[in-house]
Amino acid sequence: MSFSRPALLSGVLLGLVPVLLAWWALRADTSPPARHARLDREAAVDAVRRRLEAPPVPRAPAPPAPEPRPNPRARFQHDP
Repeated sequence: MSFSRPALLSGVLLGLVPVLLAWWALRADTSPPARHARLDREAAVDAVRRRLEAPPVPRAPAPPAPEPRPNPRARFQHDP
């Protein structure tokens, strides 16, 4: 059984397309930009986890409340 060259070439190319697509899809997650993005995500998650697990930072005491100012309209109000 003999095949013509164009038929053989097209069959090989059609057979390689799924293999190349699968290789490209698997490689996409391990390419340097994807690897760096994944490592950056993991580092960000670790930083948030460490921040949540860390003891709370003591806060400075609140400043004293200011003295109440006299109401300028109080002289116009009638005490019952």
